[in-house]
Amino acid sequence: MKNRGIDITLSIIFTLLSVVVAVGLGLVAVMLAMMTDSCGAQTCNTDVVSIGYMVAVVGPGVVTMLFIVLTIVASARRRTSWWLPLLGMLLAGLTVAVGAMMIAFAVQGSLSA
Repeated sequence: MKNRGIDITLSIIFTLLSVVVAVGLGLVAVMLAMMTDSCGAQTCNTDVVSIGYMVAVVGPGVVTMLFIVLTIVASARRRTSWWLPLLGMLLAGLTVAVGAMMIAFAVQGSLSA
C-alpha cells in the first residue's frame, strides 16, 4: 500500500472491529449448549460435544488474539496489514461453525432428515 497512514488507520479500525466480532461470536457460541437439550446418557457422544463446545467458545478469542499479534508484527515490519484482521474475523467465525458442527454430529438424531 502506498500510503502508510491509510494502512495503519484501516488496521486499527479492523482490529477493533475484530474484537467486537470475537465477543459477539463468543456470546453466540455459549448458546450452543442448548443443542444438547435432547441428549441422554446413551444418545450423545459427550466427549465430542465437550470438545466442540470448547472449540466454539474459546476458538474466536484465540484466533482473534493471534491475528492481532500478526497485524502488529506486519505493521512493525512496514508490510500491508489491513487485511489480517479481516481474515481473522473470517477464521473466528469458522471456528464457531466447526464447533457447532461437531456438536451437531455428536447429538444423535439432530441431523437426520
